[in-house]
Amino acid sequence: MLWSPGHRRIQGNAQMRSDGGVKSSGTTAALPFAAAAPSPETPAPFGATARIPAPFGATATVGVEAMDDVCEGKDFSFPQQEERVLELWAKLDAFHEQLRRTESGEEFIFYDGPPFATGLPHYGHILAGTIKDVVTRHQSMRGRHVSRRFGWDCHGLPVEFEIDKALGITNRQQVFDLGIGKYNETCRSIVTKYVSEWEAMVTRTGRWIDFKNDYKTMDINFMESVWWVFAQLWEKDLVYKGFKVASLISLIAIFRVC
Repeated sequence: MLWSPGHRRIQGNAQMRSDGGVKSSGTTAALPFAAAAPSPETPAPFGATARIPAPFGATATVGVEAMDDVCEGKDFSFPQQEERVLELWAKLDAFHEQLRRTESGEEFIFYDGPPFATGLPHYGHILAGTIKDVVTRHQSMRGRHVSRRFGWDCHGLPVEFEIDKALGITNRQQVFDLGIGKYNETCRSIVTKYVSEWEAMVTRTGRWIDFKNDYKTMDINFMESVWWVFAQLWEKDLVYKGFKVASLISLIAIFRVC
C-alpha cells in the first residue's frame, strides 16, 4: 500500500515506475508528483537508487527508501543518518573548507548573540541557533566569506548567582569582605564550565560556527568596543530615557556587511 501526497490510497503489491507512476496488480495509477525519469543528478523515485552531488564536487550514491519504510524505521534511522553526515563533514573539514574557498568573497561578519556561560543549551538556543545557521549558510551560498564566531555572556546575575551559591554569599557586604578582585576572579573561573557541552550540542544540530575563535563579553577589548559604540551614540545625542513594551526576551546577533 502507498499513500500519495493527495492521500489517495493505492492497494496491492505496488511498485514505483521510472516515470513516477505506480504499477499495482497489473494496473497503473499516476501519482500527483509523476514526472519524467530522473536524470543522474536528481533524486530517483522511492525504492530506487539515485546519484546525487556530494560536497565539493564529489559524487555519492545513496538509496532512497520507500516512505513507509522510512516512517516505520525498518531500514532507516534519521539520527544515524545525521551522525553519518556529521562524520562526513568532519572528515572533509567542511566548515573550514568553505571558509577557505570563499576567502576572496565579500565579507559577512557574524557574532553570535552570546548565551550565558553558566548554563546548558535548551530548546530556545537550538531554535535561534538554527535560524542563525540558515542566515549564514545563505550568505555563504551567495559567495560571501562568512566569519562566524561563537560567544559567551559572562556578565550579569547568572554568573553571580552561581558564585554566591558556591561561596555561601547572601548579602552585599560579604562580597566586600571577600574583596571585589577575588570575587570577580572567581566569577571568571567558571565561564568555560560548559564549553564542551555547548560545542557538542551545537555541532550535533548541524550548525557551522567557530568555537576556537570565540569571544567573551568579559574580554577588555570587547567591553571597550561596547563603550566606544555607546560614546558615539551619546555624542550624536541618540541616547534618551523612555519606555517600551518588551513582550519577550530575544536573542540578539550582530550582523555587519563590509
